[in-house]
Amino acid sequence: MHGLLTSRARRRRRQATALLAAAAVVGACTSTNTGGTPTTAPSAAAATVTTTMPEDPAALEPGRYPTTAAPPAGVAGTDTDGRLVEGRRMAGAVTGPWQIDPTLTRSGGATAALITNPSELGSVIYPTTTYTTPNLTTMLVAFSSERWAAHPNTLTRLRNTLLRFPDDTTAAGVAAGLNDGTLTMLVRTDSSDPIPIEPIRTVPVPTAPDASAALLTFREGTQTVHEAILITARGPFVLVHSARTATDPDAAVALVADTLADQRARLDTFTPTPADQLVALPRDPTGLAARTVAATDPTSLASGTFDAHGALHLQADPMAAGAAFTDAGVDVVSAALTTVYQSSDPAAAATLAGQLGDNAAAEAAGVPGLPDSHCGSSVGAGGLARYQCIATFGRYVFTASSRDLNTAHQQVAAQYLMLRGS
Repeated sequence: MHGLLTSRARRRRRQATALLAAAAVVGACTSTNTGGTPTTAPSAAAATVTTTMPEDPAALEPGRYPTTAAPPAGVAGTDTDGRLVEGRRMAGAVTGPWQIDPTLTRSGGATAALITNPSELGSVIYPTTTYTTPNLTTMLVAFSSERWAAHPNTLTRLRNTLLRFPDDTTAAGVAAGLNDGTLTMLVRTDSSDPIPIEPIRTVPVPTAPDASAALLTFREGTQTVHEAILITARGPFVLVHSARTATDPDAAVALVADTLADQRARLDTFTPTPADQLVALPRDPTGLAARTVAATDPTSLASGTFDAHGALHLQADPMAAGAAFTDAGVDVVSAALTTVYQSSDPAAAATLAGQLGDNAAAEAAGVPGLPDSHCGSSVGAGGLARYQCIATFGRYVFTASSRDLNTAHQQVAAQYLMLRGS
């Protein structure tokens, strides 16, 4: 259900992918390699970290990166910025696919999307189902989380998308329109939407008598794929759950049914900000974003703070990350050019740092001036090396990722100095 991405939607997907690369690969040290990929020595980043050697701030080289905290961010001030802040709040209430099926942990590209422009919904909803939907353009913000089965040859995928509208009535109308559009979706050869090989039909949802899913069957390569799409309204939200499998269509229906039940329960404990108060939302409610080396684009998904659950949508291994966050008492994660994890205390930070890293990464030189920092290198997209460095200061763990080791060193050095001086 990738649909036709606009240029801005493509940029947003690239930004989300970049954030995934910048976010630490939590728990990868417990995974195994398959498909004949050789396993390198465990990276220093995955080793247990203990703070035993003194730092040498004078030896740190931050390059061109800022080393002092930004001024207090104040309130959103604009409708657009308010929607971004609300979207990051919503992330903490969005059910992750891995919570429905623990095998759904693999990224198929972008794992998460934060959308404030309705024209970009084609990245998470089939565009050919939206043409007759009333009031879709009144959407305030959407957050989507997607994962594939861990094995790359398994086509099972679950995407959970939460769309926020100004009021309950509008959300109900949009949900009805999207349901109608899904059952009568257009077949267009100029679209990346699938071409059904069987009539689209409705199927009951055993756990939700008030809802029904649409079942699509289409070909993807040499395989027949079954996709269940379940769309409902809940207050000012429209819930869109999409599951596909190449095995049993009932399995796809079960995935969306379980997602609906979990998502409804989460929304019942979440208080959305009234639409007319979005401009008054604090940009940086914890102050941690001001103490994080800023991203190039402050409006992207990769720029802001998330609660512990919201940050899991951005992690390479959310199952392992969830356990590590709980053990370390992580309550806030600030994602920008660097990623900063706020744990309960310095001891917890040291433990968490030992769980950040990639077991398949080769050891690389640590950050000069931070003897307890750890860096590793792995092969990224296009066969290019990618370096990740990890360090701690007090209760904080922070990471930086770059294709250039010296750049990663500079970013970590800047982040250390920023936290130390704030």
